Amino acid sequence: MKQQTKEQLIAENAALKAKVAGLEARIAAIRSEETDNDETLRLNLSNALGSGFVKKQYSYDSNERYVYNWYEIFREVGKLLERKKQTDLESVVADLRERQDQLFSQWRKWQQDRPVNPEPPFSSHP
Repeated sequence: MKQQTKEQLIAENAALKAKVAGLEARIAAIRSEETDNDETLRLNLSNALGSGFVKKQYSYDSNERYVYNWYEIFREVGKLLERKKQTDLESVVADLRERQDQLFSQWRKWQQDRPVNPEPPFSSHP
């Protein structure tokens, strides 16, 4: 490693400080962009999940939607998933009942078509 003069070290230090300041500015910009994106995403999800409107103190009408926080968003999504499972289960039960009705109607038809006093396929008497 070569020896540097005091002036070279000061110049290098200033250049590094400028790089650090530039990187910190980029990080701050990215964080504010993420915050804006987060707010927009939560607002869109809140609208999709049907959040209510914000009640203002002296106003009866409000067009501003309440923005759910992430906990509320995940809770609402969980409710929707549970409803979907329940609906799927209800459709399976309905299909089974329909199949049961079909089998029962086939059995009844078979019972009606069958002769009352059927002859045995073979008799033990000659």
